[in-house]
Amino acid sequence: MLLYGQLVIHEVCARNFNLIEDNIGASPDSIELKNISEFPIALQEYAIADKKTELLPWPLPERLLQPGEIILLFASGRNSTNEEIHTPFKVSAKGEILFLHYRLK
Repeated sequence: MLLYGQLVIHEVCARNFNLIEDNIGASPDSIELKNISEFPIALQEYAIADKKTELLPWPLPERLLQPGEIILLFASGRNSTNEEIHTPFKVSAKGEILFLHYRLK
């Protein structure tokens, strides 16, 4: 039985000056999500968006996030979940709000 806990935006890097590189050697912005609960979280039950008016927030890929585990999303605009997770949007260094949604079935 899976129990759903709390998934939070842990850290956002809107200006990645070669601190973290992706698999092609680029340094896109990044978002860290963290499971702060005592239970595993099914990541695919959540979605993320960079606009409040986004009608269809970007669904997170299928993965089980263990308690205390952090997952890195590259905010590159590349929309990929193959080897690394890349959101279809970038994060503005001028300031931006991100929205993490629980996806109701």
